[in-house]
Amino acid sequence: MCCIDVTNSTPISMFLPANSGQGSCALALNNFLVTLHNDFIGRCKSLLKDESRPAEIPLANITKAHLVAYDPEKDFLPMILAHCDYSLKVGEETTVEFNWKCLERQLVDRFIRGRPRLMSLVELFVFSKDICDGEVFKALKQKIRQEELTRPVQDQILNELNQLTDVCDVLKSLHIAIGFLSSAGGDPSMSIHEYLHSGLKMTLGNGLKSGRAEQFCQLQHIVSLWLLLSLERARVLTKHKQDPFDDVSDKVKTSLHQKQKFHLNSGLQKLNVDYFVRVLLKFILLYLKHVPDDHLHFPLSQYINAKLEEKECDVIDGLEEYIPEDIKVEHAVEAWKVACQKSEDYHSRMRE
Repeated sequence: MCCIDVTNSTPISMFLPANSGQGSCALALNNFLVTLHNDFIGRCKSLLKDESRPAEIPLANITKAHLVAYDPEKDFLPMILAHCDYSLKVGEETTVEFNWKCLERQLVDRFIRGRPRLMSLVELFVFSKDICDGEVFKALKQKIRQEELTRPVQDQILNELNQLTDVCDVLKSLHIAIGFLSSAGGDPSMSIHEYLHSGLKMTLGNGLKSGRAEQFCQLQHIVSLWLLLSLERARVLTKHKQDPFDDVSDKVKTSLHQKQKFHLNSGLQKLNVDYFVRVLLKFILLYLKHVPDDHLHFPLSQYINAKLEEKECDVIDGLEEYIPEDIKVEHAVEAWKVACQKSEDYHSRMRE
C-alpha cells in the first residue's frame, strides 16, 4: 500500500491516520517522523551535554516553531556567508575561512535549542460505518430492547426512500445514533426522529427523510431500520454492478465455481431466500469484516447457525441440509450475491 502513487483520484482516507486500512500508511509515517524528531533532539542534547529535560508538546498543539524546520537556501546559505572570511593575496587564489564555532552556536540557538519532544498521541479516524460492528449492536440490545418493523411499514419506508443517496444519508445518521445509544442507552419508545434532532442536535437535512420512518420508527426499531436500509443499499449497488462490501475483507470474497453456484441455487429454492439474504448480509457487515483466518474454511451454513445460537436467536431450519458444505465462510460475499440475485428473480416473476 505504501508504494501506491498518490493522484487526484486517491481517496482522502489515505491521509487520515487509522490503525487499519488505507490510513495505516499515514499513521506509520506520522510515527516515523515523530520518532526521528525526538531521536534527533535527544542526540543533540547529548552532544551539547545539556542535561535539562525538554518540554513535551502534543501533536495537536505543535507549530513550525516547535520543529527542526529550515530552508537550505533561505536559512542556511545566508548564515554560512555571514560566518566566512575572504582573504586575497597577490598572485594567489582567494581563500575562504569559516568561523565554525560561531556558525555552530548560531545553528544550535536558531534551530535546536528549546525544541520540545513530540508526544505521539494521534487522533485516529474511524469511519461512521465502522462503528457498527457486532459488539456495538450487542451493547445496544442490552441497553434498548429491539423490535422488528412490520412488513407494511418497511415497504412504505422503502417507497419513500427511492433514491440511493437518501438511503445512504439516513444510514450515516443511524450509524452515529447507534454509536451513542450503545454507550448511553435511551428510551425504547422515543422516536428516532426526536432522538436525532433533539438528542443529537442533527440538522433536519440529516434526518430520516421518510415520513413513515419519522412516524413509526422508535429507538426499539433502530436495528431493524438499519438492516432494512443496509439491505436496500446493498441490493441497489449490486444491481448496478458496484461493490456494496468495499469495507469488508477480501478474505470473504473468494469466488464460487459454476458448479458451486448451481448447487447453491438449488439449495436456495428450498429455503426462505429473502430471510437468508437478510441474515447473511447482517453477518457480513457485523461479524465478517475482519474475520480470523482460522474461520475462513468453516462451512458457511454451520457458521451462520452457530452464530445464531451464540446470539440466542433461532437457527435457520434446513440451512445446513440445503446449503452445500463446500460453500465456506470465505465465499460469504459471493454467496450473498447469488442469493440476492435469486431473490430479485423471484420477485420479478411475482410482479409479472
